[in-house]
Amino acid sequence: QSLAVQGMVLVVGALLGSVQVVVFSVLRTVANVGKQLLGLVAHTAWPELTRLDTEKDYRRLSSLFRATLRSSLIGACLLTIGFYYFGGEIIGLWLGDAIPYDRTLMTLFLLYMVQSVFWTACGNLLMASDRHQTYSWVLIVSSVAAVVLAWIGALSYGTGGIPPFARRFYVNATPRVWDADFANTNTRTAPLTGNDWR
Repeated sequence: QSLAVQGMVLVVGALLGSVQVVVFSVLRTVANVGKQLLGLVAHTAWPELTRLDTEKDYRRLSSLFRATLRSSLIGACLLTIGFYYFGGEIIGLWLGDAIPYDRTLMTLFLLYMVQSVFWTACGNLLMASDRHQTYSWVLIVSSVAAVVLAWIGALSYGTGGIPPFARRFYVNATPRVWDADFANTNTRTAPLTGNDWR
């Protein structure tokens, strides 16, 4: 898990610079609040899942797992809607104008939160039923995949896209990036970091 958590920060720092590490970390923290809150739902069912597994009462085990998963995902969807529409205001109250709010990145983190809530509920079932080795292998593979995908995503973010889907960017005198392909619909600018000049 530390590979996925710290590995992505190192990738963002190496490819996009320190400013983007701060934005990345702040938005991930907001998404992790929802993930941790909803993880409590899955964790409360853990002892009962273990008891039902040892008694081989798989019908009630399945029923409890489905109820836990369903309630966690409903909560994740409600938090996703709230953070999607009010994420900028939440970060504004928390940090003021210290960092720019990136709605696209926040949306990606909200999708990450939903799948993390799903994985937490499923992972707890594996651990509660004493399948730690299976859980460990899945976690290792998913962590490596997350870092690789973060690397690809950071490369596409830093260069404007992965060909043939690359977008054109221009730099004006501020220095800020102007998105030429989406000028009519996306008028936001983003500050450049030292890595952007390489």
